[in-house]
Amino acid sequence: MLRQYYTLEKIVEKLKFLVGFQLCDCFTQDRNSLLLEFSDDVSVHHIQLFLSTAYDAVLLRDNFARARANTVNLFPSMIGETLQDIVLSPDDRIITMEFINSKMHIVLFGGSRSSVIAVNSDDIIIDSFKSRGLETGSRYSMPEPNAMKLADYPEDTKIVDALGRCDMLIGKPYAREICARTEIEQNRQLSDLSVSELDMISTASIAFRKECAQTEEFFIYENNDGTEVLSFVSLSGKGEPIHIFDSVHKAVYHRVVNALKSSGFLPRYKNILKQLERKQHKLTRNLELPQDEQKHEERINKYKMWAELLISQPDQRRKPGESIELMSWEGNMLTVPLDKKKNISENSRHYFDKVKAQKEAANIRKKRRPKIKAELKEVTEALANLEAISENRRGKELDKLEKSIRHLLNIPMKYEDKTPAEKFKTFDLGEGYTLYVGKNSANNDELTMKFAKPNDLWFHARGSSGSHAVLPIQGSKNPHKQIIKKAASIAAYYSKSKNAKYTPVAYTYKKYVRKPKGAAVGSVVIAREEVVMVEPKLPAEG
Repeated sequence: MLRQYYTLEKIVEKLKFLVGFQLCDCFTQDRNSLLLEFSDDVSVHHIQLFLSTAYDAVLLRDNFARARANTVNLFPSMIGETLQDIVLSPDDRIITMEFINSKMHIVLFGGSRSSVIAVNSDDIIIDSFKSRGLETGSRYSMPEPNAMKLADYPEDTKIVDALGRCDMLIGKPYAREICARTEIEQNRQLSDLSVSELDMISTASIAFRKECAQTEEFFIYENNDGTEVLSFVSLSGKGEPIHIFDSVHKAVYHRVVNALKSSGFLPRYKNILKQLERKQHKLTRNLELPQDEQKHEERINKYKMWAELLISQPDQRRKPGESIELMSWEGNMLTVPLDKKKNISENSRHYFDKVKAQKEAANIRKKRRPKIKAELKEVTEALANLEAISENRRGKELDKLEKSIRHLLNIPMKYEDKTPAEKFKTFDLGEGYTLYVGKNSANNDELTMKFAKPNDLWFHARGSSGSHAVLPIQGSKNPHKQIIKKAASIAAYYSKSKNAKYTPVAYTYKKYVRKPKGAAVGSVVIAREEVVMVEPKLPAEG
């Protein structure tokens, strides 16, 4: 209920202290929020407007650091204007900031209907944010209120719906509360209500609005799905509030911050929980499957006996059909299933192969059991750690947990978390030297301009496009010529000249390699170089 009318009414009342302040800055650094900076030469305050499909909110920020990059200035003609008043429309969720020469209308209807529109003294639009269908230079008209009176709704409308949408501006959550307080079942239709019951609802709504206006306590309740709801009054059926604030700004700040966290936290949390529970079930089942070793052993012995009985039969090339009647070593008649396309000899080999496969599978399961048990223990501990994530640090703790159990989940490692050996092709040249080779143009840039150190050796096929290669140098001692040739051969192999008998490869210290401003991805220039002729090949080929 961040954009509920009573919430906005209370926020506007508390923002009145900004009257007389100058608008010093107005910018956005993400697509769903706008920052307004006000100052009176003594103090600075920020108003952050959230306009997203998930929620709208007006948040007072005493401390806010503007990002160094990716910010866009807005409403430039209003910068330096002094705030004259800030008001809420008496019948809709529109906050208007009145300046000397202009006005800023903050429309909080929700989702794509929310916007910020700046107009001059003649109501001509001079700028806007997230507005659709409005053009700069056109005249702006305030939206007409479309809420009906309670008595004007169709008779088959549920009371909770009519009360939530009517011109009392209650909203559905508070409409439920009023129904609970008046003991009127919320899903009853208007036609079912008596005149006295409608009067009771109307009186309770007026009293409720007065209660909201006078409150100085703001409650945060938790829903069954773990989300939170802000209320100005104690709500029936919600249990005890999880937080109580003495300031509407503190309550809204808490609610917005948790909403931002939850918007990313809950999907990730549920995904990790789902994967861990699925893995736990699979590992548990794998441990339980081979428990009946006696049945497994009986199956092996049966296949072995069938194979031996078949191999002892005359005319091994005969195809008896789908089965054959044989007498066991104990004198009992048996029906042995066969593959009708195979002869007796081939069916015998088939059963001998099954005996071998069953024994190998048993050995593999036996060897894997300790590993499965250890992994199951790890998964069980991860589930316990996931459940124990604390409320106030859950984003950071989930990041930490996710990173530590990545090997248990189907979550690819983030590129920035990878080691150099995972980011680039790597080759062990012997004697403690490792060569790193770029995989593509962007990867070449990172290898050369971010990974390589000034005194590392840099290689590239001369006169041909190809991968960059970097040989890290420890200390001041350079590698001998054999190592340099190995590195050059690999660089030549990862170039367009890989099929040549010999390829010239330039090499130099990385400090002599630079990237000109505006150069294409993967393009560099070198100040000095040495050239070696080598056969393009990988170490394994030599």
